[in-house]
Amino acid sequence: SNVPVFWLPFFAQDIRPGRRSGILPPRFGFNDVVQTSGSSSRNVTDFGYYWAINDFTDLQASLDWFSGNFTRLNGVFRYRFLKQFIRGSIAYGETFSESGRNLTLGLNHDQELGLATTLRVSGRYVQDTRTFPDQSYEPRLQSLTIDSDAGLNHRFSFANVSVSARRRQFLTSERTELTLPRFSLSFSPVTLFAAPRNRAGVFNNMTLSGSGNLSRPSTSERCATARAPTNAAR
Repeated sequence: SNVPVFWLPFFAQDIRPGRRSGILPPRFGFNDVVQTSGSSSRNVTDFGYYWAINDFTDLQASLDWFSGNFTRLNGVFRYRFLKQFIRGSIAYGETFSESGRNLTLGLNHDQELGLATTLRVSGRYVQDTRTFPDQSYEPRLQSLTIDSDAGLNHRFSFANVSVSARRRQFLTSERTELTLPRFSLSFSPVTLFAAPRNRAGVFNNMTLSGSGNLSRPSTSERCATARAPTNAAR
């Protein structure tokens, strides 16, 4: 009957305490509710489901849709085992657009192997580094570099030893930096000629400490004229 109608989305959220499975509240833009122009693009992000598998793991899957641009599938599996001192996450993302598909993967893992030994692994994979900035509009995804690193740290009674490796690929250029290996050593401070303050002389209670590192960095750069899709494997 020619009656103007507008719609306003709403969402009911579970406010009970604790982690609970349920539908994720999607995010809308202003143009998705009120169409101000016939050429306006619509987008909906974070439309998905969260599954609290148990007290130590969970899984989240979501969908991002940008009209006329791309559609993205997102997934992340998180784990945290307190008694084993293990925590981390595995992330998945795949974008579908007119230019093709683009797969992204991410890994973060932290583990305490003992009272004095820790292991850290972090990696990212992007199938096509050319289209990745164009297919992501969130600031956290608009990273200028793709970084991956792994390291092992051990604390001795007299020193702290760390062995690690790192790879960094720049999206704004064709440059890749690799540091393999990197060895760091820092000695625990040692007090020389210890004495009570009321009896300390000029040479008493001096502190001796030291540190050093050894690394082998390398840089590679692709030809700027080669515009074929590049793989950033970790």
